[in-house]
Amino acid sequence: MSDRRVLKLIWKWLKAGFVKDDQFYETELGVLVRFADDLVILCKIKEQAMKAIDVLKAVFNKLEIEINTSKSKLVNLWGDKTGTGTFERD
Repeated sequence: MSDRRVLKLIWKWLKAGFVKDDQFYETELGVLVRFADDLVILCKIKEQAMKAIDVLKAVFNKLEIEINTSKSKLVNLWGDKTGTGTFERD
């Protein structure tokens, strides 16, 4: 993601705090809520997709969350005969 306005909005959202059991909690790390666990990243070439995955892993690591690689996949919509690839680097 390269749009700084969107990144700024995301970071503000992550630092906005959260409510649990009717109690508000401030946070510096950020909290992702349960219903916000689906993500799609679109890239023109595989190299860009692999770089995006590396960035995503770094952000998730900073937030102390993990990517569920069993549910994640890299999909090539045009050039791949099978249409799918692995999420991990070749």
